[in-house]
Amino acid sequence: MAKVDIIEQSGVIAYGKNEGKLSIVLVTSKGSKRWVVPKGHIEPYLTAKDSAEKEAFEEAGIEGVVSDVAVGFFDYIKQDQENSNVYRVSLFPMKTQRLLKDWPEANLRTRQWMTIPQAIEAVNEDKLKLLLKEFGEEMAQSCHVFDHDANSLEPVAAAIIP
Repeated sequence: MAKVDIIEQSGVIAYGKNEGKLSIVLVTSKGSKRWVVPKGHIEPYLTAKDSAEKEAFEEAGIEGVVSDVAVGFFDYIKQDQENSNVYRVSLFPMKTQRLLKDWPEANLRTRQWMTIPQAIEAVNEDKLKLLLKEFGEEMAQSCHVFDHDANSLEPVAAAIIP
C-alpha cells in the first residue's frame, strides 16, 4: 500500500456584497476548470494566513483583510494526479476590499461572485460545501452591514469574522 502524504495548503473565503447579497469569490482551477476557492501551497517563509492572502491576489486578483483565525479545513485529491497525496486546505475569511481588473493568473482562471447557495452547488468537495454553508449561516446571524457593492473598487464595509 502506497504512503499517503498530506500536503498543507491555505486559502480564503473572499466575501462581500454583490448585487445586494452576501457573496463569495470562486475561481476556476487551472487544470479541470472546476470552481474552487483561491488556495495554494503554504510558502515556507509565510504563515498560513499570509500565504492565503497571497493566493487570493495571484489566483483571483482580490485584495482585502484576512482573518487571523481559519474557519476550518477541507481535504481534496488533485484529479489529474497519479499519486494519492491528500491536500489539506485551511480556510481564512477575507473581507474583500478590492477586485483588480488585472492580476497574475487572470489569463488562466475565470473569477466569479456567487451567493453562498450558488457556491455550495458549484464546488465539488463535501467538506468545503459544509464550511461554506456554516460560513453563510454565521454571517446571516451576525449584524454585518455592507455599504458598497463588491464589484466596485471601493472598500467593502464588512466585519471580519473573529
